[in-house]
Amino acid sequence: MGQSVDTISELRDYPARLLKGGAKTMAEVVDRFRQGMDELVQRGVRQGQAQVLRRQVTRRFGEETAGRLSRVLEEPPAPEDIDRVSDALFECDTGDEFIERVRMG
Repeated sequence: MGQSVDTISELRDYPARLLKGGAKTMAEVVDRFRQGMDELVQRGVRQGQAQVLRRQVTRRFGEETAGRLSRVLEEPPAPEDIDRVSDALFECDTGDEFIERVRMG
């Protein structure tokens, strides 16, 4: 069965990351696929949250500050980055103060 999983994977051109660790059964391949899908969904959620935050920052502090925010955050932002930006959005009075707070972590 191990050889057939490898053969199927090669024929279907599955990403190499699916086979990382040497999946030898279809159950392992399915588990890796599900894990990859979960990661993609989480990444999409974080990107969506980042877009909403950027729009809110633009409305509150202007396009220049929103652009500076984009350069400070990694893509996609980590959950703790989203929390930090959300807090700073409500607690800071100026764009400069906001950016400094986001940078400091």
